[in-house]
Amino acid sequence: MQIAVILTTLSLGSILLGVILLPIVVVRLPEDYFARAPGESRWPDWSPGRKVRAFVRSVLGLGFVAVGVALLFLPGQGVLMILAGVVVAEFPGKYRIERWILRQSAVLSALNAIRRRFGKAPFRIETWTEDCA
Repeated sequence: MQIAVILTTLSLGSILLGVILLPIVVVRLPEDYFARAPGESRWPDWSPGRKVRAFVRSVLGLGFVAVGVALLFLPGQGVLMILAGVVVAEFPGKYRIERWILRQSAVLSALNAIRRRFGKAPFRIETWTEDCA
């Protein structure tokens, strides 16, 4: 019985996170975020506090990924939440993982549907190269 309550709570909490936080992340990204080359700066602020912000963002991104993995087995948008976690976090190889997730069926169209709902332009991806396949 306690396991059912824990799973229900986790499911409801993760759905709420997906409904509230996922659109915030998707809408705040610039439309050319996924069109930039791997070496280009996506976050132009390189102030001295960058390491602290990078650490906090990486912890937050790891949390998004954990919730996304749970949502793969519970009701919710697991793949989109995992992508949001990867986008928020900073780590080597992030570019390839982002591209791989976006190439999965319906992920890019779901992200662009969220952006459309909030009056934002769809993501541009025209500069992708085959080396990230």
